[in-house]
Amino acid sequence: PQPLQFFPENLLSKDLDALKQNNARITAEAERFAASPFSREEALNLALHIEMSAGEAHFQEFMESETGSLTADLFKQLASEDQNHAKRIREYMKEQGVREEKLS
Repeated sequence: PQPLQFFPENLLSKDLDALKQNNARITAEAERFAASPFSREEALNLALHIEMSAGEAHFQEFMESETGSLTADLFKQLASEDQNHAKRIREYMKEQGVREEKLS
């Protein structure tokens, strides 16, 4: 493995439990979808909820942070298309007249 100085310090979330909970939620939703596909509105709301989760919020924060690291800059370049998903989903929902709902 690479020495820690080559790995962007702020890339990984320090809240491992939140990430595990989010991954478990995604797995459960995928299983629910396999049994009974979601409506378009439900799928968009779920996607928005996932994008606003702790892990995704941390990733977005990393992507928007200033870095002096070549490794971090390279990672950001590779992941640039993954930025601002929540914003883009919200904009699409608004354009399509899909109401944002709070999910449990």
